[in-house]
Amino acid sequence: MDHVQYADSRFLRIGGAGETTTTTGGGWIGGGFGVAGALEGALLAGVLNAMTTRSTSSIETLLHMNAGSRESLLLNQEVQPRVLEVQLAPVYSRLQAAQPPSPPGSPIDPDDRRLDQLRQLGDLRSAGVLTDEEFQGEKDRILRGL
Repeated sequence: MDHVQYADSRFLRIGGAGETTTTTGGGWIGGGFGVAGALEGALLAGVLNAMTTRSTSSIETLLHMNAGSRESLLLNQEVQPRVLEVQLAPVYSRLQAAQPPSPPGSPIDPDDRRLDQLRQLGDLRSAGVLTDEEFQGEKDRILRGL
């Protein structure tokens, strides 16, 4: 079995719908003859719908990895995407540390995690959380790969 080195990795993404709830069953429609019959039928249909409708939860977390010509897409049905991001934080750190820093002014690969960091940084500046000076300092740090 061949191993992939951290330096060969291009990206590691986590996504997916997370926890979703699906409602199934029910579908009863009631009716009858006359006002009393229609009310009884509607009431009976409501009771049957309440008894037969079921909600089920499921989790969908996707892990997408790329290392050169190798690519994997994995589905996890037990862990929420945000929880997996926290669990894999050491892997993200190792991936980032294994990548050579880009020289200032070099173009950023669209798959580069730094692009996401820059977007988040821009959102923080737009929201007024960061000053222009703080934004520029953090942007320079991200572009240097620190």
